[in-house]
Amino acid sequence: MRRVISLLVVLIGIGIVLYPVATSTWSNIQQQEEARSYSADADARTDELLAENLAAARAWNATHPVRPLSDPWEAGNPDTDPEYREYLGQLALNDIMGRIVIPSINVDLPIRHGSGEDSLAHGVGHLYGTSLPVGGEGTHASLTGHTGMTSATMFDNLTDVQVGARIILDVSGEQMVYEVHATEVVLPDQTESLAAQPGEDLLTLITCTPYGSNTHRLLVHAHRVEAQSGDLTTLEERHVPWQWWMTAVCVVVAILLLWLIWEVARSVRGRGAHRHRAG
Repeated sequence: MRRVISLLVVLIGIGIVLYPVATSTWSNIQQQEEARSYSADADARTDELLAENLAAARAWNATHPVRPLSDPWEAGNPDTDPEYREYLGQLALNDIMGRIVIPSINVDLPIRHGSGEDSLAHGVGHLYGTSLPVGGEGTHASLTGHTGMTSATMFDNLTDVQVGARIILDVSGEQMVYEVHATEVVLPDQTESLAAQPGEDLLTLITCTPYGSNTHRLLVHAHRVEAQSGDLTTLEERHVPWQWWMTAVCVVVAILLLWLIWEVARSVRGRGAHRHRAG
């Protein structure tokens, strides 16, 4: 009986250990499917509708100079801010603003309006007050994502992005490619580098750092470059992240399962030997 209880405890332990791997992997797959569905939805829309959507967003950028909030994790309030309500109507083919793919770190996520918790729990948020991510000279779009979520990878691997890495945005049927040229770590209220620059088409990705304490912000700065054929084919590829800790958990589980099989086999052999002697 004690052996049965021990085996049950091990099985329960395996389930507990595997739970975060399963939930993270499932969430990562779901987020990627949402991002890919956005691209498919845009492809199904008429060229006229997509062009109108992009033109309206560029008109918004022209009349709303970059003025980022003091902290990327703050969010506007549509109930008290009419301009924020108008912002939510921009690039609104559906409830997703666009799609971001970073092949070097297996990121493929939907972009959502604002940086409130609901947006960041389901993808990457667009920082209200920065340019809408439709490109153009004198624009600077900023996108924010969580690090350290227990249920999804999100921007956990943004620290691994190197200078020269490519970032692909797919917004209202238009694909834009950016190349990373710098990274920096700043305090939450240090937003000077998020300002637009005359003649430049810029993009910044933001996440909390260091992992666990989140006292600072990691900024990954990129500039628009010409798209190459390989950049756009990555939109058709799968980019589901797999973390080192997931591998470690799977190794531990494999060891526990081998031990469990060995224990069961030993128990069966023991019973067989006992019956043989009894006979």
